[in-house]
Amino acid sequence: YQKLLGRILDLTAPKPPAKMNGVDESDSNTPVQEPKPQYISSRNINVSFDKAWLTDENDVERYLETLRIALLEEIHNGKRIQI
Repeated sequence: YQKLLGRILDLTAPKPPAKMNGVDESDSNTPVQEPKPQYISSRNINVSFDKAWLTDENDVERYLETLRIALLEEIHNGKRIQI
C-alpha cells in the first residue's frame, strides 16, 4: 500500500517547466524540490516503552507521550505515516 501511495504521488506531481532553446525561463526562480515522501505503516514504528502492559492511567499517558515522540520523529525524517 505504501508503494502505491508513492506511485500515486509521482503520477500526480506537477511537471517541471520545459527548457526552451537550452534556457530555462525559471532559472532565477527555481523552486527547491522537496524530497519525495516515504510512506510507512504505523505498525512499523518502534515505540520504546519500559513496560509490557499498561496497568493504570499514568502508564497510558506515558505510553502515549512516547508514541507521540516516535511519530513526530518519523515525520521530521520526511516520512508519512499510514494509520
